[in-house]
Amino acid sequence: MKSQKVAFITERVGLTSKEGQKFWPVYNEFSASMDSLWNLKKKNIDKIYYSDKKMTASEKEAAIDLHIELELQKSKLEKEYHQKFKKILSIDKVIKLYGAEHEFKKKMLHLIRDGKPSSCGDCDQTSDEISKT
Repeated sequence: MKSQKVAFITERVGLTSKEGQKFWPVYNEFSASMDSLWNLKKKNIDKIYYSDKKMTASEKEAAIDLHIELELQKSKLEKEYHQKFKKILSIDKVIKLYGAEHEFKKKMLHLIRDGKPSSCGDCDQTSDEISKT
């Protein structure tokens, strides 16, 4: 799926090979950091909502406080990498990047859920085209 995402973003953003050489290492750092943060958030959410263990009021408060702190860290990370992306890509390509990420997620969710491509009007690739990339 990672190679599909790389190909999809490269095509949608219109990255040149020179831009790609600078962009992908930074984007991969960003993705790894976001994945790590997501894993912490998921663990915390599981603890809050799905654990069989009874939590004390102070444990609940700490878990919810951690949830908010992780959301703040996510925003800080997005802001930090937004600045890095702007140093590598034109603002138009940064905008295309965010659109491509959103579109890719939407397509993958539709494929996972329905086995069908997304019904969004701006999505012109079929699921077969995505899986070939």
